[in-house]
Amino acid sequence: MANEVVIKVGADTAKAQGKMKDLGASVEKLGRVAMTAGIALAAVGTAALKGFAATGDQLQKMALRTGFTVETLSELRVAAELSGTSIEGFENGIKRMARTISGADRDMMTAVDALGALGLESAELIGLHPEEAFEKIAFALAAMEDPMMKSAKASEILGRAGTNLIPMLADGEEGFRALMKVAKELGIVWDQETANRAAELTDAMAELK
Repeated sequence: MANEVVIKVGADTAKAQGKMKDLGASVEKLGRVAMTAGIALAAVGTAALKGFAATGDQLQKMALRTGFTVETLSELRVAAELSGTSIEGFENGIKRMARTISGADRDMMTAVDALGALGLESAELIGLHPEEAFEKIAFALAAMEDPMMKSAKASEILGRAGTNLIPMLADGEEGFRALMKVAKELGIVWDQETANRAAELTDAMAELK
């Protein structure tokens, strides 16, 4: 029995040490990324580091659920914040968008009419990558001059996420593209590898806690 306890404690200690090693590697990686964003890791503190890791973790998981790349989601996140809104609930909007396109393809009139108001048809959206379909819809919304109609159709196609999208479309397609470029200009676009590291770091912190 004593030997079993020793073995178990030894195994748990080795596992914890392994986690600490992985955690250290993750912190080092995220530290390099933080520096490229102009953030001194020594200065941000534990709370800020957790927040930094949580952002990457959120983007990594959202990318898996929506089919969008981490890079695009990080650009959208910055664009949304600059517009006074957030990317929270965005993935629900993408799911709603997919249902709308699918519904239009099955000749559901509400979906057909919603896309038709933007000059779009399901035939040109079916089979596209989610990012491409979203761009077509977003740019079509941006081109609408009637603000009430724009808001109504954004809500019909994307749900609440569509309403959050409106401030980002205030200056049309050109303005939207400019907002999407800000993250690149600031050097704070997440890539898949870094987001994966952030997810690993978040998991490691939870396990070690």
